[in-house]
Amino acid sequence: MTTKPGTGRNRALGYLDVVVGVILTLISGLFLLIMFGEGDRFINPVFGNLVKVLAVVGWFGGTAMFIWFASLRRYSFYWPIAGIVAMFFFYYVILFIASRTIS
Repeated sequence: MTTKPGTGRNRALGYLDVVVGVILTLISGLFLLIMFGEGDRFINPVFGNLVKVLAVVGWFGGTAMFIWFASLRRYSFYWPIAGIVAMFFFYYVILFIASRTIS
């Protein structure tokens, strides 16, 4: 039998979901380190620190939601992708605001 009674979720897909989610979480951790390096390139250190804080929030949010949905035995591999998207979104919004304040 490939599923537990009452869950309706395939075990192989469940394991694949967790493995892919962990790999994507590690990749998002690498993007977090990249954002930490990019945060130092701003002329105004306030914007650089804001990029760092929001990058940590994006990574932590994606990872926490991945863990929470995985513990509920739901498909959860897409939450680290949402964290990566949030990190880059925050970076470009901060970059846009910083460019408008400098010019």
